[in-house]
Amino acid sequence: MSTLMLDINIRLLLLCAHPVNALVSLTSILEDPSYAKALLGQGLDIGLGIRHSTGYYHHSLLFDIKELTRSKLEYWVAGLFLRGGNHSVTFSSY
Repeated sequence: MSTLMLDINIRLLLLCAHPVNALVSLTSILEDPSYAKALLGQGLDIGLGIRHSTGYYHHSLLFDIKELTRSKLEYWVAGLFLRGGNHSVTFSSY
C-alpha cells in the first residue's frame, strides 16, 4: 500500500471518529423514532421516499424528512462544542 493511500485512509478514519461527527450521527439516530411515529400517525408510509430509494426495510421517507432538518441538527451540535465546558445535554433543547 502506498504512503499516500495510507495517509488518506488515516485521514478518513480520523474524520469519522471526530466527536462532532459522532454526536451528529448519534443525535440523528435518536430522532428516528419520533419522526417515524409522527409520519405513521399521519398515515404516511415511511418506506416510500421521494429522494431516497425505496427498498426492503429502508425508511426512505424518514430519510427524506431528516434531510430537511439536518442543518438544524448540525447547528445544535456545533453549538454544544462551541460553548465548551462539561455540561449535561438534554435533547429537549434541540
